[in-house]
Amino acid sequence: MMEKHKKTSLLPPSTAVRMVWACTGTFTREGHSKFYTSLVDEAMKDIKSPLRKKGNENKNPEEIEQIENEKKYLTRAKAAMSACLRSIHTIYSGRNLNFDENEKLRETYLESVKESIDFGRKVKDLLASLPTMTIGGIGGATVAQYFKESIEESLEKSFEESLKKIPNGSLGELLRGVIEKLLEDPRIFLLILVVFGIVIGYLINDLVIVRWTRKRKQMLYVIHDYERNTYYENYLNHVRDLLESLYQDLNQIHEEVFKHSYYTEEKKKGNEKEKDGEEGNISKAVKDLIDSTWPRRCEYIHKHMGEKKITPGVWLLCETGHEEGLKRCPHWRYEKNNEIARSPENNKMTSNQVKWYKLRTHLEKIWYIGLEY
Repeated sequence: MMEKHKKTSLLPPSTAVRMVWACTGTFTREGHSKFYTSLVDEAMKDIKSPLRKKGNENKNPEEIEQIENEKKYLTRAKAAMSACLRSIHTIYSGRNLNFDENEKLRETYLESVKESIDFGRKVKDLLASLPTMTIGGIGGATVAQYFKESIEESLEKSFEESLKKIPNGSLGELLRGVIEKLLEDPRIFLLILVVFGIVIGYLINDLVIVRWTRKRKQMLYVIHDYERNTYYENYLNHVRDLLESLYQDLNQIHEEVFKHSYYTEEKKKGNEKEKDGEEGNISKAVKDLIDSTWPRRCEYIHKHMGEKKITPGVWLLCETGHEEGLKRCPHWRYEKNNEIARSPENNKMTSNQVKWYKLRTHLEKIWYIGLEY
């Protein structure tokens, strides 16, 4: 005779959780939650009790009760799974909205950086063309001609005074000859000033402005990537909570229909505590699904991003969390150096390395002053 209140094998809670998770793989931005919840019906349409194949005249009362209980269980399980999938789709839509809003925000920042780069280029072009530019209201005179005419008289006076102060000697004679040459044609002196200004302008533009804007542009991409991954982690956290809740709901439904928990017999194993059985099943069932999709990031990524220590140069190590690669990261080594018990002996930093690390970290922050993240 069949054991009374026998548990069903048609749809274990762990299987139902996997089915819902599999359905999330079909999510698209354009899809509607009603369509996705119908996937549960499609997935469950072939789940039927083998007892239903027997004719009614060949079924005993326990088998008839089992069929009815399984029908109740599947109906309620289907509703719970559809509700869970709909909630996950709502979170998925919210995540996409966060992605879109964040992208627009970072695009705005990126545009400001591009404007800085364009401004730097315009300044460089301005300096390069300065000697040949014409000034309105001066009859088409160039900048060089204008300055030549305006300062020629003052240059002559200053050069004459300088000639009187130069001492005798070979060096003095050399300086005297140069100044006399400039006095004959002050345009040469003006040309030197213009060339000197162009060189300084190029150096300031290429070594400071362009480098500064490029670093900020790279950092904006890093921040955007970090924030997208953070939104994705938040999405997975919500999904994990929903799947664990679904698992518990299905177990509760099973207990109400069949009068005992699906995993009652697994609550105690050896010396394990009673709570380890069912809660362990829930955690493991969901953990096996979620862990494979979880971003493998460095354990200090949030701390270092908040401290503005992360730069484009180390971002790959931060994002992947590769253990061997992290040993080359100065920030990771510094953190481990402070955790004496966990720091590998061959990877500890010397006192000089710590001082240099702190100095370099502060200097690197200069490039990102005013960058919000």
